Amino acid sequence: MNVMLQRQTCFRLLLLASLIWVEVVRGQTPVLHFTNFNSADIHLQGGAVEINERLRLAGPGAAQAGGAWFGTKRFVSGGFETTFQFQISDVAGAGDGFAFVIQNNAVPALGTFGGRLGYDGIPNSVAVEFDTVQNASDPNGNHVSVHTRGTLPNSADHSASLGAATNGLPNLRDGDPHTARLIYAPGVYAPMGLTPGSLRVYVDDMVTPVLDLPFDLSAMLTLDNGQAWFGFTAATGGGAVTHDILNWSFATAVFPLEVALVAPADGASYVSPGVIPLRADAVSDNDDVEVVEFFLGSRKLGEDSSAPYEFIWSNAAPGTYWLTAVATDASGRTSASPPVKVTVHPATPGIGVNFSSGAGGASFALGPSEQSGVVPQRFWNNVAASSGGSGSSFNLRNANNVATTADVTFDFFARDDEPLLNSNLSSNHKLMKAHVTDHAGTSGGQTNSTLTIQQIPFPIYDVLIYSDGANNAADRVAEFRLANTSLFLRDGSWASFAGVYTEARGGVDLGTNTAAGNYVRFIGLTNTSITFTVTARTASDGVRRAAVNAVQIVPSVYDLNIPPRLIRGPYLQLGTPTSMIVRWRTDRPTDSLVRYGTNLAALTTTNLDAAAIVEHGITLTGLQPDTLYYYAVGSTETNLSAGPDHYFITAPV
Repeated sequence: MNVMLQRQTCFRLLLLASLIWVEVVRGQTPVLHFTNFNSADIHLQGGAVEINERLRLAGPGAAQAGGAWFGTKRFVSGGFETTFQFQISDVAGAGDGFAFVIQNNAVPALGTFGGRLGYDGIPNSVAVEFDTVQNASDPNGNHVSVHTRGTLPNSADHSASLGAATNGLPNLRDGDPHTARLIYAPGVYAPMGLTPGSLRVYVDDMVTPVLDLPFDLSAMLTLDNGQAWFGFTAATGGGAVTHDILNWSFATAVFPLEVALVAPADGASYVSPGVIPLRADAVSDNDDVEVVEFFLGSRKLGEDSSAPYEFIWSNAAPGTYWLTAVATDASGRTSASPPVKVTVHPATPGIGVNFSSGAGGASFALGPSEQSGVVPQRFWNNVAASSGGSGSSFNLRNANNVATTADVTFDFFARDDEPLLNSNLSSNHKLMKAHVTDHAGTSGGQTNSTLTIQQIPFPIYDVLIYSDGANNAADRVAEFRLANTSLFLRDGSWASFAGVYTEARGGVDLGTNTAAGNYVRFIGLTNTSITFTVTARTASDGVRRAAVNAVQIVPSVYDLNIPPRLIRGPYLQLGTPTSMIVRWRTDRPTDSLVRYGTNLAALTTTNLDAAAIVEHGITLTGLQPDTLYYYAVGSTETNLSAGPDHYFITAPV
């Protein structure tokens, strides 16, 4: 039985079984299948809903954009096949169509409404659009087209099209169900009968494609070990149209190099400081696997070059993580395993505050049994903002619903909620819906808001601040500042919370180039009382808001008895004839110490910053021009990095 026949047989069996979704893993052959839509495995954005066992991407109102994504990234660079049935109906004006989209961003992004079909503006993406309205650059009002601008924001303008079909198509918006099938066959791994490096698109006729294009996904996009998000977007313009997906299957190709994480088990949980054994099985058609690397998202944890392929991930902080194994063979081919989800619970129950009061006093309170957050916990303190965005709560309860000494007070300009986010989807969505904000919604006049936590009952702890504002087609950058440490977060345009938490660790305000995310984490804090300031910064939006949806205090896994570890740098910045900036990063907060001098054996001059931080920066001043200096970086506990290669020469006058 050849590969294509195997795949077709598997697909028919899935149809006969009528399962909501099934995953079969044979190396790189994860298969999912939805015969109806009523599942937490689909993450929704904007106007998208699951209704009457179908996936409604946008509609029936005007000027809507919606997105729906499978809940985890999948390996797509080795090839894939997807089939879905769609129906565009209730046409009462300009409803613009939908698209199948592959993207690799920190969290799934959503574009804008109207002729932009909900994918225009999504960076690092490719879209197969089913367009039903002729806009300025479109070839007609009933076409299929493939659009990408590589890693740049995608565009629905026809200048971004790799190819389009305008003939031989049914009327896409006639209200009848239609079936689409997409097959991507990359390079030398193309299945029998398919052109290597091609994308084929079929509509209703599953024998003759309407499009057959040269296509190399890995060359177009920056992928996460070959993996990416995938799903649908849709949009309406001046009229009311519904865009429904009736069923959907997706399978990645059988690959000559196969790898799978066999430990930990998917859904496993641990208690911090977590010690998590990782083990993978890997085989290739030439029996020449050279190395297996283990990844936490895009961050490499470790590797093993011989079977059994194993690695111990130790000191894992509380949180929910996705782990992946990547195998490489002697030919340089790589293959990534389907991801495995693990949860690390704090050894001592954490404390969480949910700002549950939104616009107009709407309540989005979490019940005692609802588990949510990056570090999952069942009990959240639901604190409602008073008039404006101020409030307080005392003797906060921990995750076991036991009263503690901790108090919280906050002073913001206003309260609000994300109108495009459906809080009924899950506890996580409810947590991210209501927020306090430093702005009422008019241009200019942002304020410095404050968030104070007192009588914290942990000797060393982390604070997570969740942020997802009222998105409205613009990027917003917020600064969260504690003493001398600032973390910056970009709330991306139209990126309503899609059920996926992504940490932002921006150290500077880079405007729209600031990394997107929906929470920041301050680690290894020791004070019993702390105050954060929250401020809107530069963005593409004239109405800037810095939002706080929730805050979580969890015991830290960072042991002060263990020496800190250097994880980035040191490196130099902004040298002048008399000064130099030295920067580095540590795995836990420490003070910052630079020892320096003109003699490597006698670094007698020091510069100390006593603040406990992980992003270190020390400015050396009073230097001599055109002079060689040696330096060492570290803390008062220990030197972290020193030696003859750590030197700089000041600029001449």
